[in-house]
Amino acid sequence: MTQLFPAGQQQEALNILGLFVLNRFRKMSEKEVMAMLHFDLMDTVAGRQLSERSYQNGLIEEARKMVVKVLEERFGIVPRDVIDKIRAIIHQDVLESLHKQAIRCLDMDSFKEMLLKATE
Repeated sequence: MTQLFPAGQQQEALNILGLFVLNRFRKMSEKEVMAMLHFDLMDTVAGRQLSERSYQNGLIEEARKMVVKVLEERFGIVPRDVIDKIRAIIHQDVLESLHKQAIRCLDMDSFKEMLLKATE
C-alpha cells in the first residue's frame, strides 16, 4: 500500500533527509550524493543553504586573492603575515575596502596600517 502525504509534509521530509545526508556524507560532492541516492540535495533547504554558503565562500576567497594580487603587482613580494591576515578576513565588504586601499596606498607600510585597522 502506497501512502501519499501532502506537499508540505513531503518538503519537510526532504528537508530532514537533506540535513541527514549533509551530516552523514560531508566529504561527498552533491553529484556523488545524487548518483548514490537518486536524491537532489538542492531540493532541500539544507542543500540550498549549503549552495549559498559555498557561493559566498567562493566570493570571499576571490576577494582575498584580488587584494593579494594588487599588492604583488604594486609592491612585489607580499609579507607572509600580511597574507595570513588577509586570509583570516571573512567579511566581503572589508575585503573590498582593503582592495581599494591596496590600489591607493603609497607603500606596503601604509597598507599594513589599514589592514591592522580593518582586523581590529
